[in-house]
Amino acid sequence: MSMHPLLTNDDFAETAATLGCDVPAIRAVCAVESTGSGFLADSRAKILFESHQFHRLTGGKNASGSPNLSTPTWVRNYGAPGPHQYDRLEAAAALDHDAAFESCSIGLFQIMGFNYTAAGYSSIDAFWAAQQNSEHDQLDAFAGICLSNGWSKFLAAHDWTGFARRYNGPGFKANDYDSKLAAQYAVFAAAAPQE
Repeated sequence: MSMHPLLTNDDFAETAATLGCDVPAIRAVCAVESTGSGFLADSRAKILFESHQFHRLTGGKNASGSPNLSTPTWVRNYGAPGPHQYDRLEAAAALDHDAAFESCSIGLFQIMGFNYTAAGYSSIDAFWAAQQNSEHDQLDAFAGICLSNGWSKFLAAHDWTGFARRYNGPGFKANDYDSKLAAQYAVFAAAAPQE
């Protein structure tokens, strides 16, 4: 059971109003990114360490000594989800603290650490602390990056391809990210109370 406050329907509604979109659009992103939960059973935020981002942020200087932590391109080398990702983060942080934390996606919306400024934080450590605090902070960070980057218009228009390209990156089609968003949106829209 999470020790952190969970999101309420009002939280989603308030953020949807801020972004100018509907609640099912936000819930769809949440479902695709984290299956709707921002925390692990041990109360730490869900994370995923991305070796290609660590490679990019460190100029590849750790690739030979730590090939599982630093790869020139995206590879599916995550290993087990959950606590194991913290083991990978800790190993990378021993090489470069900021780059390691910026190379992780975190929370309900799996926001990449390198987006901390767009999310409204002054440092990677401030961003990280907030994401470990509550799902509400994770939702606020999501709203922050959507507003900073102009992505809310894609949510409002239900333009899943446009949103996916920006939120998930240029390789989004390989994972059918846009199709997954559309499918989840349809589920949440069908379940939403009709105005």
